[in-house]
Amino acid sequence: MIIRTAVQRPVAILMLFAGLVLIGLQARQRLAVDLLPSINYPNLTVITNYSDTPADDLTRLVTQPLEEVITGLAGVRRVVSRTREGVSTITVQYEWGTGMDFANLHLREAIDRVAYRDDFPEAADRPLILRWDPSARPIAILVLHGDDPMAEMTEFAREVVKPALEQINGVSQAEVIGGAEREILVRPDFELLRLYGLTMNDLAEALRVANISFPGGRIRKGPLHLPLRILGEFENLDEIRATEIPAAGPGITIGDVAQVLDTTKEPEGFTLTGDEEVVSLHLYKEVGENTIAATNEVDKILGILSDQYAELSYSFIYRDADFVQESFKGLQDSLLYGAGLAFLVLFFFLMDWRSPLVVGLAIPVSIVTTFAFLYFAGVSLNLMSLGGLSLAAGMLVDNSIVVLENINRHLKERKAGGLSIGETCARATQEVASPVVAATLTTVAVFFPVIYVPGVAGEFFRDQALTVTISLLVSILAALLLQPMLSAHILKTPADRPGLIFRPVDAGFRYVIRHYHTLLVRVLDHKLAFFGLLAVAMVIAATAGLGLRVGFMPERTRGDFTLGIELPAGTPLEATLELAGDLSALVAPMPEVETVYAQVGITEKTLASLKDYSAANTARVRVMLRPSRQGRQDMERVKSVLNKRLDETDGVIFVFREEGVGLREILASGEAAFTLGVVAERGDEALQVVEDLVPRLREIPGLEDVEMDRVLGNPTVEVTVNRERALRFGLEPDALAIELRNRIQGTVATTYNEIEQRIDIAVRLRRDERYDLPTVLASPVAVGQGKTVPLGTFVVLTEGRPVREIVRRDQRRQITVSGDVNHRGVAEVWPEVNRMLANLATPEGVAFVTGGEQEEISNSFRDLGWALMLSALLVYMILAAQFESFLDPLIISAVLPVGVAGAAVTLFLTGQTLNIISLIGLIALLGIAVNDAIVKVATIRRLRAGGMGGREAILAAGELRCRPILMTTVTTVRAMVPMAMGLGMGEQMQRPLAITIIGGLSIATFLTLFLTPAVYEMLHRRTDREY
Repeated sequence: MIIRTAVQRPVAILMLFAGLVLIGLQARQRLAVDLLPSINYPNLTVITNYSDTPADDLTRLVTQPLEEVITGLAGVRRVVSRTREGVSTITVQYEWGTGMDFANLHLREAIDRVAYRDDFPEAADRPLILRWDPSARPIAILVLHGDDPMAEMTEFAREVVKPALEQINGVSQAEVIGGAEREILVRPDFELLRLYGLTMNDLAEALRVANISFPGGRIRKGPLHLPLRILGEFENLDEIRATEIPAAGPGITIGDVAQVLDTTKEPEGFTLTGDEEVVSLHLYKEVGENTIAATNEVDKILGILSDQYAELSYSFIYRDADFVQESFKGLQDSLLYGAGLAFLVLFFFLMDWRSPLVVGLAIPVSIVTTFAFLYFAGVSLNLMSLGGLSLAAGMLVDNSIVVLENINRHLKERKAGGLSIGETCARATQEVASPVVAATLTTVAVFFPVIYVPGVAGEFFRDQALTVTISLLVSILAALLLQPMLSAHILKTPADRPGLIFRPVDAGFRYVIRHYHTLLVRVLDHKLAFFGLLAVAMVIAATAGLGLRVGFMPERTRGDFTLGIELPAGTPLEATLELAGDLSALVAPMPEVETVYAQVGITEKTLASLKDYSAANTARVRVMLRPSRQGRQDMERVKSVLNKRLDETDGVIFVFREEGVGLREILASGEAAFTLGVVAERGDEALQVVEDLVPRLREIPGLEDVEMDRVLGNPTVEVTVNRERALRFGLEPDALAIELRNRIQGTVATTYNEIEQRIDIAVRLRRDERYDLPTVLASPVAVGQGKTVPLGTFVVLTEGRPVREIVRRDQRRQITVSGDVNHRGVAEVWPEVNRMLANLATPEGVAFVTGGEQEEISNSFRDLGWALMLSALLVYMILAAQFESFLDPLIISAVLPVGVAGAAVTLFLTGQTLNIISLIGLIALLGIAVNDAIVKVATIRRLRAGGMGGREAILAAGELRCRPILMTTVTTVRAMVPMAMGLGMGEQMQRPLAITIIGGLSIATFLTLFLTPAVYEMLHRRTDREY
């Protein structure tokens, strides 16, 4: 009825689809665009600052009490803490699906119960809870260039560029990295300090009490009540010099005993491009915001700043938006090329220009309409959803092909004076409507369970599954409503013979169908031989499938990487800078390299810096390669150059980490592909096991860049104040300790205000005086009655190596061993690792936990495996309901193992790994591969219902449905060929999916033409008396 109404009311149908297309075009403009789906990780981070507290003390006083109450909260899956000097970071990982608003509330209540206890340190800050992951990565790195002094460039970045960029909707933070910070330095003359009997703290206190500004209440002036401010801040350097020092007596000023200089702070780190020092900004995106839109706004703001400040010069080290646009262009090109190839296939298969035009409208109408539903479903345009559209492009026309081929056949058989073209189109559509709906629902059924897969795999593929589901459901409307209406007004009764240019094609079809008929008869007469050959082929395919390497994500060829360097403990910053500069200058001129960006020492001071340890002896060198199809080979060449140079450096520890769309970006976990945790109650036991294990792991083939957490920090000189001796001389031990610190490190006394800018005023000795500990200890300390005693009299020196960082997993100490896996699959490496662990002698209580890619492979494959089983069950249930039979769905499902075998062989021959992308391709194959068998079985059933015998119906159905089966398969395969070639960056991720479907569908279709009839006849002869 609906189909007949659609043919009879063409204007209404046209307006319906025109409206959907208009809404879809409007929605396309509003869809968020991003690199990957927005994954809401169920993580909360608790950060507690407790300045100058060693890591082991901070763990005992803060981290452990917080962990005890957090672990017992509902929904908590794992608690991982990382404690360094002065800061405790606890990452609380919840079960997927947990309501994070309530989880945040319950976590705050639990933490406050600890924070307000009497035994919680009063000097510690209140614990802060953030919905922020310490592994968040910047979406862009901006570098400022210029000839101005570094301090001025840094000030410009902080005061002008940073505020302007952070006002952009979508940019959460613009962090200034590197550069130089201005400082007012009071540099005492040590001999004059001794002459006047002054300490460093005396100078700092004099500056502090003289630099005042605070409210003084309110006063009445006439009828008004006005606020009173008491001002006494320094306005210039001369006022600082003229400040009297009360401890020295009247008339003695700062200028009498010290120099006052406007200078820059001693650097803790540097940023370089090549070997040039620069100031950079790391731009972080707000969760769920549009990467491209945010980057466009950044460009717009920088353009405005360039107009206002002519001297502003900048460049980008990298931008995610460029990669997103490049990836989108590749996938969009695949979509267009695939649609064009499908149209050409239709043109030659249907042998006239009208029919491809009618079918070709189904692709744009379905895709544009899909945009509207994606918008309302909250799905963004990303690599996964766009890959879903590319996947659906070939399948979208399948329904239309089946309908149109049946319409053409009925038009050829239409007798003059019989039914009108409109009635013929409606009747032909109704004839195949049932198998068309069933075929589409089976494909929808295999994708729908993916939406409900828990964990990162479900979150990652939700957009793709929704996109395919929506587009295919829309294609049903296009095939059953739009298609017959257009056919009734565009198609004409076909001629008895095709046009001249199509006659060779028609002759070829007739030849194929004729030989197919002959082969089908032979197969039906020799079923056992056919099944035997098929069993042998399945065994071969199974062998190939077992030989597939297993990975979490497809291998990439972009080639960008980061080199992490750690020099021997105690190496000065200048030596680290020299090495990083040499390495940058070494590879920057190479033709494969586009940019080299290095961070030396401590360059980041925000929460983002918690993810990596940084010190004066560490550096990170990021190498950006020029886009190339040989990205991996280019990367290996650059790595070999760096390896050679680093091997010549004594004591350096270095690791390479690939950048791009991989595990770290998807999971936001910061973990390497191989991660092994060694857990123990006592940290020294875990450290002993790890030190014994790491050299053995480095011998395993394919396991590269193996490193361990550096638990112990740099060697230190520890000073203990002799309290008894200090008190005997009338000195306070804490005053002695503060004076020693001030003489070596200096102190920030107060601030100097200049045009809304607060600049630190530091009191610090000359560098050569501060760094010479014997000289500092020999310096005098006043003990009363005009007498002085060397400072070293009151202290005892020892050497130590404090704990640098304490990592705990579920309240137990953990040391992590990490590395990358190359030239082998992660699943191939782990069996060797497990055998090694089984033979390793370990103390009682030491355990090993897997992480990184292996953990996600196990979880994701398990979840997707359940989805695969559920999909197969749903396919059977839909077919059973469609055919009102328990037997025919089994006949149709017989092609599924063949399709999976074909996919495995294709993946093996193309050198692909079995990963979650190819696994999604297998799930998709379940729904696609049965479509042809559905059409064939439905035709056999219809012909038998019309009075034909079993064998006669099978042969007739073979002739009737051979052409549409070949058409649907070839259009789907052709549409996926550009994606399978993986020409663009985004297509490389989708390539295993396309290869899986192409190989599985091609082989399944070829065998469907023979397997389905053979199985049908074999089973129905035994169960159907009327066969």
